[in-house]
Amino acid sequence: MHLGSDEEDLHALAKRLDQYPNFAVDAAARVSFLARQDRETARQFLLKYQDRILYGSDSIVLPDPADDEATWTSINAVQEREWRFFATANVIRFGGGTSGNPAREAQGLELPEPALRKIFRENSVRWYPGLLADRA
Repeated sequence: MHLGSDEEDLHALAKRLDQYPNFAVDAAARVSFLARQDRETARQFLLKYQDRILYGSDSIVLPDPADDEATWTSINAVQEREWRFFATANVIRFGGGTSGNPAREAQGLELPEPALRKIFRENSVRWYPGLLADRA
């Protein structure tokens, strides 16, 4: 579930994570919501629940070879921006500046490397057994 559908209320999400020990969430398409939160609140939330948060993407790749390069360039740009938000203290720009998606800036969370490893890889491997079974 994308931040448990509680992306606007990390306190409510924390209560559910505390209540249900087998509940895990992903951050797919919700990183910009984390960027709207108070930086320290979001950072402490991610650190506390780092074993139960997975990074994911909501990107869709349609079978149109004419747009493959542009599609992958766009997906990579989003993932790189989100990585910088989690991994650095840099100011990151979110949104496209349109009325439906106004631009805003947020300081990155600068999570420690062990938390980054869990959120971006280890949790997925643990929560989805067999995910890497076909890899050598």
